[in-house]
Amino acid sequence: INEILYLYWKFQPSTMKNTISTICFCIISIIGYSQVWTEPVNISNMHAFIQSSDFCIDNSGVFHCVWNKTINDNHSVLFYSKSQDQGFTWSEPENISQNSSRYYINPKILSDSENNLYVAFDNYNFSPPDYSVYVSVISYTNNLWNEVQNISIGLNTFIIIDDYNRLYCFWSQGGYNNGEFAYQYFDEGVWSDTFVPFDDDTTLAVLTDAKADSFGNLHCVGIYDSTATSIRIPAYFYYNYETQTWDDIALLSDVNSLTTDLDIAIANTQNPLAIWNEPEPVISYFNGDFWNPKQEVCEIESHELQVELDENSNPLIIVTYSNNNEMYIDCCYLCNDIVWIKSTIDSSLNAIFKPQLIMWNDYSYLVYQKSDTPQDADIYFCKTDLQLSLYDYENRRELTVYPNPFSSEIYFNWGAVNPGNMSECYIQIYNEFGKNVHSKYIHAGVSNSYIWDGKDSRGNNTDSGIYFCEVIFDDIKKSIKFIKY
Repeated sequence: INEILYLYWKFQPSTMKNTISTICFCIISIIGYSQVWTEPVNISNMHAFIQSSDFCIDNSGVFHCVWNKTINDNHSVLFYSKSQDQGFTWSEPENISQNSSRYYINPKILSDSENNLYVAFDNYNFSPPDYSVYVSVISYTNNLWNEVQNISIGLNTFIIIDDYNRLYCFWSQGGYNNGEFAYQYFDEGVWSDTFVPFDDDTTLAVLTDAKADSFGNLHCVGIYDSTATSIRIPAYFYYNYETQTWDDIALLSDVNSLTTDLDIAIANTQNPLAIWNEPEPVISYFNGDFWNPKQEVCEIESHELQVELDENSNPLIIVTYSNNNEMYIDCCYLCNDIVWIKSTIDSSLNAIFKPQLIMWNDYSYLVYQKSDTPQDADIYFCKTDLQLSLYDYENRRELTVYPNPFSSEIYFNWGAVNPGNMSECYIQIYNEFGKNVHSKYIHAGVSNSYIWDGKDSRGNNTDSGIYFCEVIFDDIKKSIKFIKY
């Protein structure tokens, strides 16, 4: 089918070629996309009452995950685990709480450019109850978890770090109906005063997520209620780093959102994309002057949302939802600005919740919580390579791979303008430690593709993990990374 598409493409006008190329891209993506997520890895292995989690990736490529484990109704602690092999294995969970009586929940973890870690969370006292909630932070510096630092009174805590290593800690001064959002920032070792940008007793402004662009500006989403009662309108909030000021609130919709679950991502243009529920997920792009009309993503009444953008600013959206008394977590990917591709990542008869999505080094990484029975949940990790490449029909020399990740067979194609004039191709496959596990000579005039069955040169099945394929032909060397699961 690839050769037929190539011949059809070759003899068409340029406008038709572009259309056919787009169609080909979508076809290949749709065919291969449904099984690209790796088998979920259990990070926590606690089978306990875990309510919330978060993860990040530092500048050394180490993955860090944090979650809260409930001991009883009055006591909850924080656990931490890390992975140094891109999520295949995780360290033994470590209790980082320094807490024997308080209730810690909703942890958020980030790393700065020097790989220092910061964990922010809501800090309750339920025994005896004093009805106060602290915005708290634990930092990890010089290979040591430092003491818990209480920043302020508040809840719904989250943090972000900009490209200048400034750490922002946001919180709500009260519940969703009685407190504006506030924040402090940590810069050069010192916490700032508390700022409340939209302090108005007759309105309500609450943030749910924020991202920093490469200039240090903050792009935030949340809800705005002009009456401070129960109207939750999705809204956008912008902070100008240069002037240290907040713009006026921009409403994203005229519909009262049924949830406060919104997310935001930053495109290559440094403009944001926002997503929220109405009750189905919808998105809107900012084009530099105004927000474009909202677009429907999928016909699912989603409970929770996460969005990230690939290198071409195409959105990948994670949604959780229920269907016929079963919970699902799905991936919705906008392919080449043309078509939404949806696939199910996991399901549970009880609950799936708190998805956290990160795109890094051409891969998408997902951490989420899954519960098969009430009061019993674990943290799971999986990933995918969304770079579903087309053959380069113009020069016919690009090394492509499909599907990626794979489980039993993987297809390599390197192409050639005139295969009959080429010498032999030499294929080598290495594991992530540089060990050659498979080699093959192929006469280029016979074939420009190869299928590997995942076995080494002795016919033994290879382990799951990261691999590299290297093809040498005509004094040209091409290599590509892929995953076996």
